[in-house]
Amino acid sequence: MKLYPYCMWLALVLVATAEPSPAEEYESTMEREMIIAVIQTQIDAFQSGDVITAFMLASPDVKRSLITAENFINMVRYHYSAVYRPQSVTYLELEVAEPYRVQHLMIIGPEGYGWDAYYIMEQQSDGRWTIAGVHLFKREDIPV
Repeated sequence: MKLYPYCMWLALVLVATAEPSPAEEYESTMEREMIIAVIQTQIDAFQSGDVITAFMLASPDVKRSLITAENFINMVRYHYSAVYRPQSVTYLELEVAEPYRVQHLMIIGPEGYGWDAYYIMEQQSDGRWTIAGVHLFKREDIPV
C-alpha cells in the first residue's frame, strides 16, 4: 500500500516529462509554419506597400483601436521601422503563452541595428492566426 502513492507520483512525472507524440510534434510544426507565414506575409506587404494586406493580418483588437489601414501603417512606419523595412529577418523559437503564441525574431533594421522582435499571435475562431502586437528590444551585440 505504501508503494501506491509513489507509483502514482512516478506516473505523473513520466507523463509530464514525456516527449511529444509524432502527432503533437506535427501539429506544433504546422502551427509554427502558419504563424511564420502570417508574419512573413505582413513583412512582405510592408515592403511592397500593400497597406491593406498588412492591416488585415492584425488582430481584431488592433484593427479596432487604429480604425483604418492608414492609421495602422503610420504607426508601424514611425514606431516599428525595423519591422516596416527590415534588412534581414531570422525566425527563432515559438513560445506558448495560452491563449497566445509568441514568435521570437531577430531583425536587422534599416539602419543596421539588431532587434529582438516578439510577435504576439492570436488565433481567431476560424483558426486563422493574427498579429496582436510586436515588442521590439534593441540588441547590443549587433552594431551598425
